[in-house]
Amino acid sequence: MMHPHFFHWHKRAEFTPDPGILTPRWEAAEKLAANLPATDLASLLNVVLFPGTDTAFVGKLSEEIVKLEPTFEPTGNAELVRVMATAAAYAMMESSSGKADAVALGLRAAAFPPERVEPVCTEIMMRAAEYLGQESERVRPEIRSNEADDKLTELGRTAYS
Repeated sequence: MMHPHFFHWHKRAEFTPDPGILTPRWEAAEKLAANLPATDLASLLNVVLFPGTDTAFVGKLSEEIVKLEPTFEPTGNAELVRVMATAAAYAMMESSSGKADAVALGLRAAAFPPERVEPVCTEIMMRAAEYLGQESERVRPEIRSNEADDKLTELGRTAYS
């Protein structure tokens, strides 16, 4: 689902988009996210977090985006590619997956200290923290309080017998 501030993310690229292109662009970012090989995740995060890095990968992403969304400018678009890379990373964290885990953990790890990164928008960092919190709750085993008390009591008896 398209982020409600996707329009505003474009301001980082000094571009005010026609609202009509937002849905096709977001859908292109979702397709990009779905088809991006896991081996390209580190490069994607570099583009999302650090302007001016990995220009070869920016070119590769640009070509892929143009194939998915023909109105996307094919050249002179490095900041717009960063917007689309951010949308792709955000889209990856919409559902639980190994790629989503890697993206969220990578975003958090790269942002230490926080001043060292320059994401297109703060929402991507907030989404990474939110995703990791949801995932940790999802995988945490459920222990009912009586069950936990019973196990502790049993452990105590075993330790002192």
